[in-house]
Amino acid sequence: MKVREVIKIAGWVDGNGWTYKQTIFDEVVEIGDIIPDEIDWDWYEIPDDYEPRDLEDTLITVEYYDEDADLSDYPKPLTTYKVWESVLIEERQ
Repeated sequence: MKVREVIKIAGWVDGNGWTYKQTIFDEVVEIGDIIPDEIDWDWYEIPDDYEPRDLEDTLITVEYYDEDADLSDYPKPLTTYKVWESVLIEERQ
């Protein structure tokens, strides 16, 4: 099965809200026969010298759409996965 995979990151600062939003990947990919319930976040790289900041975090969002979806029409994703960068750092320690 092919889907259009869109990966976005968004920076959060307590007291200020969202400071940036950016699409970092938008391509048609092969995912197998079915849409998985969960995804493996191992592909997301965190630099070895990363220093977490108390009031800042990054939300990573992966959305799957029909492979020929026109995002300018704001289609509903087939599925959405989200994780905070701080959660990934904690899990990897």
